[in-house]
Amino acid sequence: MATLPTHFDTHTHLDHAAFTDAWEVSIRRALEQGTWMVLIGSDYPSSVRAVDMAAQFGDGVYAAIGVHPLAFEQAEEPDVLAVNDFAPVDAFRELAAHPKVVAIGEVGLDFHNIRSALPEDELRRELVTHLQYEALDRFLELSREFCLPLILHVRGAENEMLQHLSAFEQRYSGFDARGIVHHFTGDWNQARRYIEAGFLLSCTGMLARSHTRHEAIRKIPLDKLVVESECPHLVPRATGEPRGEPAHLPNVLADVALVRRVALEEVSRATMRNAVRIFPRIIRTLA
Repeated sequence: MATLPTHFDTHTHLDHAAFTDAWEVSIRRALEQGTWMVLIGSDYPSSVRAVDMAAQFGDGVYAAIGVHPLAFEQAEEPDVLAVNDFAPVDAFRELAAHPKVVAIGEVGLDFHNIRSALPEDELRRELVTHLQYEALDRFLELSREFCLPLILHVRGAENEMLQHLSAFEQRYSGFDARGIVHHFTGDWNQARRYIEAGFLLSCTGMLARSHTRHEAIRKIPLDKLVVESECPHLVPRATGEPRGEPAHLPNVLADVALVRRVALEEVSRATMRNAVRIFPRIIRTLA
């Protein structure tokens, strides 16, 4: 039986160009300090890379597969053709069967960015929104088929996401949506609704910079929280580094502990156990 880690980073992008020559070093550095991680796919090629990278390591390095909702801003074909281009079902199904794949993600809805990126093109916004929903349904079905949790990207679409998850559950008897809301930035009311829907909320290093989120983070039960580096995009101020990496996760944990006014060790232990529990395939490898 593998020894449990000290920390668990639920969201990393180590396939990013910022890690071209350093992703293996970054993974080993994190593992040496007791940090396990999930490598996140944001389209089909990066999902393949995440699986291939995770397969080079034993316990502690895992993959999630999916298509980021903003990928559809680049769609050239209408409707189902674009969804097939970005989210080929059979190819993703083959990936989902890989033992290193522990989640479906990141997938979701992002209306904030399409409103800002396409402010005067209403038809284009409607198309991208439609494609996001179509892709989300495909990945919900994949989650159901393989009993894999979701890693959701939600921005400017919290109510729509909650309604869509509820409707999907009603269509498919026995489907129990669960997983992680990545980089949660909502208020306590939204957090409560996600928790009721079976989701954990994930904190990033942005927490220390946004006092408006502190109330929600204090109210969320500790057994419903996980943490992430969101590397390389987010860099904890205390590190002074040009990019984030999984080894910076203790900085995020320290911020959560400070906001919640509890011991760092308590937050580390709880968020690690929460993360391990949400991924059934990891639990099976530890048995």
